[in-house]
Amino acid sequence: MTALHGNETSSETCRKAHVDYLTEPNEWARKRLKEAYKKVPEHLRRFLGSMDDKDSDYVQIIYCSKEKREV
Repeated sequence: MTALHGNETSSETCRKAHVDYLTEPNEWARKRLKEAYKKVPEHLRRFLGSMDDKDSDYVQIIYCSKEKREV
């Protein structure tokens, strides 16, 4: 879904930042993902991931960066 005037929505920007992080996981990409995630309205964050895991992968990457995660 694209916002008015052809601009990306905050959700689309966040999803792209997530893909960038998964492609090349580094601190810069994690910080970019965190900034994009914070711009998504709270009531829409649960729609970022799949129906089963919602935004849990985003939260784990952003707030639990020390924990090892499985892909």
